[in-house]
Amino acid sequence: MSESKYIIDIMFNFIDCTCKILLTNTPDMPIADETLLFSNVGNTSVRWYHEPKGDSLGDFNGVTELQVNENRKEYSFDTGDCLVKFEALAVYEHKKL
Repeated sequence: MSESKYIIDIMFNFIDCTCKILLTNTPDMPIADETLLFSNVGNTSVRWYHEPKGDSLGDFNGVTELQVNENRKEYSFDTGDCLVKFEALAVYEHKKL
């Protein structure tokens, strides 16, 4: 059985064109356990279903990837509170803390 993960923060920096997603295994004590860092980010959209409840943005069930071209992908994930989509470089950084 895989360990549940929850999103505690999503940061888009439009000056640096980056997206940083902080994940936790313990939503009651939200301390970042993993970080996903995407670069050369563009074409960003966030569609909220309702306002988030609590300290986390919802379950994290992984990122869906769609190849846009040789160097870029469209990434999307659904937190249950919102649907996030953006394009970025095809390779991203995944750090376990």
